[in-house]
Amino acid sequence: MRRVTVLALVALTVTAWLVPAQAAEFTDSLGRTVTLPDTVARVLPAGPPAAVAIYTLAPEKMIGWVKPLEDEQKEFIGETYRSLPVAGRLTGKEADLDAAAVKALKPDLIIDVGDLKPQYRALADKIQSETGIPYVVLDGGIAQAAALYAQLTELLGAGMRGDLLTLQTTSMLDEIAARKSGAIRPGRVYYAQSRDTPPSMGRVGIDPAILDALGAVGFQGEHAASGHGNVTPGQVADFNPDIVVASTGKIARMIARDPAWRAVPAVAAGRVFAAPQLPWAWLGSPPGINRLIGLEWLSALLYPQEPKRDLAADVRGFYRNYYRLALTDAQLQKLFAP
Repeated sequence: MRRVTVLALVALTVTAWLVPAQAAEFTDSLGRTVTLPDTVARVLPAGPPAAVAIYTLAPEKMIGWVKPLEDEQKEFIGETYRSLPVAGRLTGKEADLDAAAVKALKPDLIIDVGDLKPQYRALADKIQSETGIPYVVLDGGIAQAAALYAQLTELLGAGMRGDLLTLQTTSMLDEIAARKSGAIRPGRVYYAQSRDTPPSMGRVGIDPAILDALGAVGFQGEHAASGHGNVTPGQVADFNPDIVVASTGKIARMIARDPAWRAVPAVAAGRVFAAPQLPWAWLGSPPGINRLIGLEWLSALLYPQEPKRDLAADVRGFYRNYYRLALTDAQLQKLFAP
């Protein structure tokens, strides 16, 4: 009986050795089934949100940034990764990669993070078909941020670091939701901007997904389309925001010092803040993982009830864990000023 058992085990072992292992398959957020390569060492981000997400988790596998980093950005990115080359971009109006260029980069995997719109499915299918390179599309919604990290951990083999960021993101979102639910009423925000504010500095306003996640209300006025210059202090005073957030420090200082704006209670109380922008805008440009610290910051300003948070410590922790950077006091001041 023992001899038969041993022979059977040998036969099973030989059979398993002769049969090739099946390639791993991954179902992306669009429901597309993608066959993954055995090794993922070179990853091409399709657009800015994907680049930010991959950088936070496995930057050593990222082929390059989708566009050049500005000098101010580099200061807030881990030194090792400031000099990554520019690989180009597949998505959006600024797309500059085609199938031939993608093949020349020789990625093992292409990852897109963002909205789940039909055009992104069509693009993924087209590039994958023309290059033979697997292309996955992942939901970039704020509420799905923890799930995004779980998916990226699987795709990139990020192990313990991926598990840590998944747990930390879950905890952050849960705490923000609890803070929102404990508020007496929804927070109210006026976002001040100028028609000549560069888009990279927040001219598009606060990402609506951030306000939705906070249960907050944004001022709805002409500024949403054509700039802060079309809004009067009286209109904002009638709206009575809890805080005023400006797209630049210059605009924040102008509002804080202009006597006409003292008619707005939040301004009179000194609750005027400039939206931090580095290395990526906290309030939504690009609409990626960078919005998490924007959520933390805005929720602490809108809902300052107990339990109070040490916002500076939270920001230091986020930059250390997500951006691989130990903020100096000067850098922290630069983010928060004015």
